[in-house]
Amino acid sequence: RQRQMCIRDRSWIGWLQFALTIVLIFPKMTPVAGIGIFLLWVIALVDFGLFHVLDYVLFIGVAVYLAVSSSTVKWIKGMGIPALYVGLGFSLMWVALEKIVYPAWGTNILELNESLALGVPLDQFLIFIAVSELVLGFLLVIGLMGRPLGIAITLVLFTTALTFGKTEVVGHTIIHAALIVFLLEG
Repeated sequence: RQRQMCIRDRSWIGWLQFALTIVLIFPKMTPVAGIGIFLLWVIALVDFGLFHVLDYVLFIGVAVYLAVSSSTVKWIKGMGIPALYVGLGFSLMWVALEKIVYPAWGTNILELNESLALGVPLDQFLIFIAVSELVLGFLLVIGLMGRPLGIAITLVLFTTALTFGKTEVVGHTIIHAALIVFLLEG
Protein backbone atom coordinates (compact mmCIF):
# COMPACT_ATOMS: atom_id res chain seq x y z
CA ARG A 1 0.00 0.00 0.00
CA GLN A 2 2.87 2.40 0.79
CA ARG A 3 4.36 1.75 -2.67
CA GLN A 4 1.04 2.48 -4.42
CA MET A 5 0.72 5.75 -2.55
CA CYS A 6 4.24 6.76 -3.58
CA ILE A 7 3.45 6.06 -7.23
CA ARG A 8 0.24 8.10 -7.16
CA ASP A 9 1.72 10.95 -5.13
CA ARG A 10 4.07 12.76 -7.50
CA SER A 11 5.19 15.45 -5.04
CA TRP A 12 8.68 13.91 -5.05
CA ILE A 13 9.15 14.83 -8.71
CA GLY A 14 10.01 18.44 -7.82
CA TRP A 15 12.72 17.15 -5.51
CA LEU A 16 14.05 14.89 -8.26
CA GLN A 17 14.15 17.84 -10.66
CA PHE A 18 16.03 19.88 -8.04
CA ALA A 19 18.49 17.01 -7.44
CA LEU A 20 19.12 16.66 -11.18
CA THR A 21 19.90 20.37 -11.35
CA ILE A 22 22.42 20.00 -8.52
CA VAL A 23 23.94 16.93 -10.18
CA LEU A 24 24.66 19.01 -13.31
CA ILE A 25 27.19 21.04 -11.30
CA PHE A 26 29.50 18.03 -11.27
CA PRO A 27 30.69 17.11 -14.79
CA LYS A 28 31.24 13.43 -13.96
CA MET A 29 27.60 13.18 -12.83
CA THR A 30 26.14 14.61 -16.05
CA PRO A 31 25.09 11.15 -17.33
CA VAL A 32 23.05 10.68 -14.15
CA ALA A 33 21.16 13.88 -15.00
CA GLY A 34 20.51 12.51 -18.49
CA ILE A 35 19.11 9.28 -17.12
CA GLY A 36 17.00 11.25 -14.64
CA ILE A 37 15.55 13.48 -17.36
CA PHE A 38 14.66 10.42 -19.41
CA LEU A 39 13.01 8.89 -16.33
CA LEU A 40 10.95 12.07 -15.84
CA TRP A 41 9.83 11.92 -19.48
CA VAL A 42 8.76 8.28 -19.06
CA ILE A 43 6.82 9.18 -15.90
CA ALA A 44 5.03 11.93 -17.84
CA LEU A 45 4.34 9.42 -20.62
CA VAL A 46 2.73 7.02 -18.14
CA ASP A 47 0.75 9.77 -16.40
CA PHE A 48 -0.46 11.75 -19.43
CA GLY A 49 -0.13 9.48 -22.47
CA LEU A 50 1.91 9.67 -25.66
CA PHE A 51 -0.13 12.41 -27.35
CA HIS A 52 0.53 14.85 -24.52
CA VAL A 53 4.27 14.24 -24.25
CA LEU A 54 5.14 14.38 -27.94
CA ASP A 55 5.65 18.14 -27.52
CA TYR A 56 8.49 17.25 -25.20
CA VAL A 57 10.57 14.85 -27.30
CA LEU A 58 13.27 17.51 -26.91
CA PHE A 59 13.75 16.17 -23.38
CA ILE A 60 14.73 12.77 -24.79
CA GLY A 61 17.33 14.52 -26.96
CA VAL A 62 18.63 16.41 -23.92
CA ALA A 63 18.68 13.19 -21.90
CA VAL A 64 20.72 11.38 -24.55
CA TYR A 65 23.06 14.37 -24.95
CA LEU A 66 23.75 14.47 -21.21
CA ALA A 67 23.92 10.68 -20.80
CA VAL A 68 26.61 10.25 -23.47
CA SER A 69 28.49 13.49 -22.76
CA SER A 70 31.13 11.87 -20.55
CA SER A 71 31.68 8.81 -22.69
CA THR A 72 35.23 8.11 -23.79
CA VAL A 73 33.98 6.07 -26.72
CA LYS A 74 33.89 8.45 -29.68
CA TRP A 75 30.87 6.99 -31.50
CA ILE A 76 28.79 6.93 -28.30
CA LYS A 77 29.66 10.52 -27.43
CA GLY A 78 28.96 11.43 -31.06
CA MET A 79 25.28 10.50 -30.63
CA GLY A 80 24.65 13.45 -28.30
CA ILE A 81 24.48 16.35 -30.77
CA PRO A 82 22.34 14.48 -33.35
CA ALA A 83 19.94 13.44 -30.56
CA LEU A 84 19.63 17.07 -29.51
CA TYR A 85 18.96 18.18 -33.11
CA VAL A 86 16.36 15.47 -33.69
CA GLY A 87 14.70 16.05 -30.30
CA LEU A 88 14.29 19.80 -30.80
CA GLY A 89 13.42 19.41 -34.48
CA PHE A 90 10.72 16.84 -33.77
CA SER A 91 9.28 18.96 -30.95
CA LEU A 92 9.06 21.98 -33.28
CA MET A 93 7.43 19.92 -36.02
CA TRP A 94 4.90 18.41 -33.59
CA VAL A 95 3.93 21.84 -32.24
CA ALA A 96 3.52 23.04 -35.84
CA LEU A 97 1.23 20.12 -36.64
CA GLU A 98 -0.83 20.87 -33.54
CA LYS A 99 -1.35 24.43 -34.82
CA ILE A 100 -2.59 23.04 -38.12
CA VAL A 101 -4.82 20.30 -36.67
CA TYR A 102 -6.04 22.26 -33.62
CA PRO A 103 -5.95 25.90 -34.79
CA ALA A 104 -8.19 27.08 -31.91
CA TRP A 105 -5.32 26.45 -29.47
CA GLY A 106 -3.06 28.92 -31.24
CA THR A 107 -5.75 31.35 -32.32
CA ASN A 108 -6.82 31.73 -28.70
CA ILE A 109 -3.35 32.96 -27.74
CA LEU A 110 -3.20 35.27 -30.77
CA GLU A 111 -6.60 36.77 -29.90
CA LEU A 112 -5.19 37.76 -26.51
CA ASN A 113 -2.12 39.30 -28.18
CA GLU A 114 -3.27 40.47 -31.62
CA SER A 115 -0.21 42.71 -32.02
CA LEU A 116 1.86 39.56 -32.60
CA ALA A 117 0.11 39.02 -35.95
CA LEU A 118 1.35 42.38 -37.28
CA GLY A 119 -2.00 43.11 -38.91
CA VAL A 120 -2.22 39.77 -40.72
CA PRO A 121 -5.53 37.90 -40.17
CA LEU A 122 -5.04 35.58 -37.19
CA ASP A 123 -5.90 32.34 -39.01
CA GLN A 124 -3.41 33.14 -41.78
CA PHE A 125 -0.72 34.20 -39.31
CA LEU A 126 -1.18 30.93 -37.40
CA ILE A 127 -0.59 28.94 -40.60
CA PHE A 128 2.51 31.06 -41.28
CA ILE A 129 3.82 30.26 -37.80
CA ALA A 130 3.05 26.56 -38.22
CA VAL A 131 4.80 26.33 -41.59
CA SER A 132 7.81 28.22 -40.19
CA GLU A 133 8.06 25.85 -37.21
CA LEU A 134 7.64 22.84 -39.48
CA VAL A 135 10.45 23.97 -41.79
CA LEU A 136 12.78 24.93 -38.92
CA GLY A 137 12.12 21.60 -37.21
CA PHE A 138 12.66 19.63 -40.40
CA LEU A 139 15.96 21.42 -41.09
CA LEU A 140 17.10 20.58 -37.55
CA VAL A 141 16.15 16.92 -37.95
CA ILE A 142 18.06 16.56 -41.21
CA GLY A 143 21.00 18.48 -39.77
CA LEU A 144 21.18 21.44 -42.16
CA MET A 145 22.38 24.88 -41.09
CA GLY A 146 22.71 24.17 -37.36
CA ARG A 147 24.28 27.46 -36.32
CA PRO A 148 22.13 29.74 -38.50
CA LEU A 149 19.01 27.90 -37.32
CA GLY A 150 20.15 28.29 -33.73
CA ILE A 151 20.44 32.04 -34.21
CA ALA A 152 17.10 32.31 -36.05
CA ILE A 153 15.18 30.31 -33.44
CA THR A 154 16.84 32.27 -30.62
CA LEU A 155 15.75 35.57 -32.18
CA VAL A 156 12.17 34.34 -32.55
CA LEU A 157 12.05 33.14 -28.95
CA PHE A 158 13.49 36.41 -27.65
CA THR A 159 10.87 38.42 -29.53
CA THR A 160 8.06 36.30 -28.08
CA ALA A 161 9.61 36.77 -24.64
CA LEU A 162 9.07 40.51 -25.04
CA THR A 163 5.33 39.84 -25.24
CA PHE A 164 4.89 36.94 -22.82
CA GLY A 165 7.63 37.80 -20.32
CA LYS A 166 9.09 35.58 -17.62
CA THR A 167 6.78 32.63 -18.29
CA GLU A 168 8.02 32.44 -21.87
CA VAL A 169 11.67 32.66 -20.84
CA VAL A 170 11.36 29.97 -18.17
CA GLY A 171 9.30 27.71 -20.43
CA HIS A 172 11.87 27.90 -23.22
CA THR A 173 15.03 27.68 -21.09
CA ILE A 174 15.78 24.14 -22.21
CA ILE A 175 15.36 25.19 -25.85
CA HIS A 176 17.77 28.09 -25.30
CA ALA A 177 20.26 25.67 -23.75
CA ALA A 178 20.02 23.38 -26.79
CA LEU A 179 20.45 26.38 -29.11
CA ILE A 180 23.58 27.44 -27.22
CA VAL A 181 24.96 23.93 -27.73
CA PHE A 182 24.15 24.21 -31.46
CA LEU A 183 25.94 27.56 -31.66
CA LEU A 184 29.01 26.25 -29.84
CA GLU A 185 29.18 22.76 -31.32
CA GLY A 186 27.80 23.37 -34.80
